[in-house]
Amino acid sequence: MKGIVLNPGVEMAAALNPGIGPIWPISVEAYHEMAEKGILRSGDRVELLEGIIVEKPLVNPPHRISTHISRQALERVVPDGWYVDSQMPITLSRSELEPDVSVVRRYAQITPTAVPAPRKSGW
Repeated sequence: MKGIVLNPGVEMAAALNPGIGPIWPISVEAYHEMAEKGILRSGDRVELLEGIIVEKPLVNPPHRISTHISRQALERVVPDGWYVDSQMPITLSRSELEPDVSVVRRYAQITPTAVPAPRKSGW
């Protein structure tokens, strides 16, 4: 179906990586199931972006410094009821990403399985 874009993220990934073959998008639920079954492990440097599992880049010194500076700046201005987090998962409708810095609404009760979702983050 040329000319019809079903998932812009998949089309962009295919265009940026022409030699890797077909790209099959997956849901957030399938991504979580892969983790539960041990297909993806906690140390794997991957995240789900727009339905595509992508490798996360290694953190180098400039990246670490810019993340630290950004976090400090946000912590000075974040309003009550919110907090600044770093490189922790946020679940969206088609993604589960780990942004360098995020501003997240405080939980009334934090649980071991809680992951911020759009209504609880600044997304």
